[in-house]
Amino acid sequence: MSENLVARAIGLDVVINGISITGALSFEVAQESPYSAARFRLVMALNSPAAGIEFYAGMGVATIAVTTTVSAGLNGGSSLFQGQIDTVMLDVGAGAALLTGRDFSARLIDREVNESFSNQTASSIARQFAEAANLSANVTPTSQPIGQYYELAHNGSALALHSRHPTRWDLLVDLAEIEGFLVSVRGTTLIFGPAPVVAPATLFYGQELMEVTVDRALGLLSPSVTIRSWNPRLQGAFTATSGGSSGVGLTLVKPNLTQAQVLAHAQREQARLATQSVLLRAVMPGEFSLEPASMVQVQGTGSSIDGLYQLRSIERRIGVAGGFIQRFEATRVI
Repeated sequence: MSENLVARAIGLDVVINGISITGALSFEVAQESPYSAARFRLVMALNSPAAGIEFYAGMGVATIAVTTTVSAGLNGGSSLFQGQIDTVMLDVGAGAALLTGRDFSARLIDREVNESFSNQTASSIARQFAEAANLSANVTPTSQPIGQYYELAHNGSALALHSRHPTRWDLLVDLAEIEGFLVSVRGTTLIFGPAPVVAPATLFYGQELMEVTVDRALGLLSPSVTIRSWNPRLQGAFTATSGGSSGVGLTLVKPNLTQAQVLAHAQREQARLATQSVLLRAVMPGEFSLEPASMVQVQGTGSSIDGLYQLRSIERRIGVAGGFIQRFEATRVI
């Protein structure tokens, strides 16, 4: 294995409720989509002077911050994760504590929606939710009251937004999708806005990429999608089909659309399905720039596997023995 393919050596600084704790054995953080909470798994030794067994046995509500220390090929002191601890499991025989939890989007996931927001914009709601969750806000302004989404034939009905979205996070995710935005929490900041325009990272098999596997769903190479809709205002039924004849056919019913909107929905859904025909999984030395929705240009396989992909999930792992590696899943950009 070449030097470029060796998992990077790295250390961890762990701070729990403002107290620096030594004895980190392994740390994993995974994010399954651009709209989901990042979840972590941390194993700590119970013999740390700052945090013995009683520290974890008596732990109440707690926050956590994890920072990298000196590492080969990376800048030391990079913030890796901030969030809240949800569960603590003590293995007395093994002398270890297992801590799991989520990033600070948990403060929105755990909060119900009890208000109606039909006269407010998506960005104003995002700012309100961030302030209530004690988060700073990086929010791109929007101008359209969300009550107009229904009138413009979006799938969401502002007449019952509070009842359709059980949590504040669910509501933000739906608003972000309507606006074409991404929503996430990084550190203590709520991000609500369009995906940043960043050039794809080029990753070579045999250099940056340690392992590559590919699943090809042959039935999704050219799927067919049909959208049907009834528009009571126009007193008409509208239908459109997009795609080929790969054997996979999908029919969806969407309310209150025009013919042009039915066709646009069919084309969008067909493209979404087609991107899932090729799923790439890769392992590489750990770094901090890639995240769900990032674009990567895979090269070096000497086959049609080479090309442009979009990450849909990423998992990073740091261990005392294994160093710093990350795994990601990505779909082919057609």
